[in-house]
Amino acid sequence: MQAFPKFMRIIFFTIMVELFIIVRWQLTPAESEIGLLLLKGFSHQEIANLRTVSERTVREQARALYSKAGLTGSTALSAFCIEDLLLPA
Repeated sequence: MQAFPKFMRIIFFTIMVELFIIVRWQLTPAESEIGLLLLKGFSHQEIANLRTVSERTVREQARALYSKAGLTGSTALSAFCIEDLLLPA
């Protein structure tokens, strides 16, 4: 059986990570969206502009996400989420 192309693995992984994170960490929809945008490299200010909320709101929701996940910040979130992508197929 041939392995899935890398882009399909990435799409599948992204969906699975999002579902895992929402369920396991019991995130609100806002926290989930902010986590995804942080993983995509958006700054707190850029996320605030996209979501039409204050930067302070974004920071508080990001802190709530990190607290629920037991992570120290966006670097730890990124490391948690990309770990499987670095494993050999």
